[in-house]
Amino acid sequence: MLLDACAIFSAVEQGKLSFVTAQATSPLAEYELGNALWKKAVLGRVISVQESLDAMALFHDVLHQMKKVRAEAKAALGSAASAEVSFYDASYLQAAIVMDIPLVTDDTKFFRKAGKFVRVLTLAQALASNK
Repeated sequence: MLLDACAIFSAVEQGKLSFVTAQATSPLAEYELGNALWKKAVLGRVISVQESLDAMALFHDVLHQMKKVRAEAKAALGSAASAEVSFYDASYLQAAIVMDIPLVTDDTKFFRKAGKFVRVLTLAQALASNK
């Protein structure tokens, strides 16, 4: 399965590290996860900057163990246009298409749009099917 940053974030929050590290993702995931932590620390003030740095270190370790699937940029741009999703989301979509594996996301809008091109699962569905 190919996990987007949203699914990785949720799975790590739930302590599902062994599940996450056995999956694939896009190399962009680290930057998307960093952006999510920045929003929580700086914009939302939900966590401290130190907590965000600690969480980023954990995400870095987790991502280091995951298989990275790099989508070809031109193909990802085509997928972005066809699916009407961001280029970042399309990088996950295109990677899942090329690898012929399910895409895992908890982003409901992306789930709906990507489902027209590839099999998509929520994190809960992926965890249930992985037992």
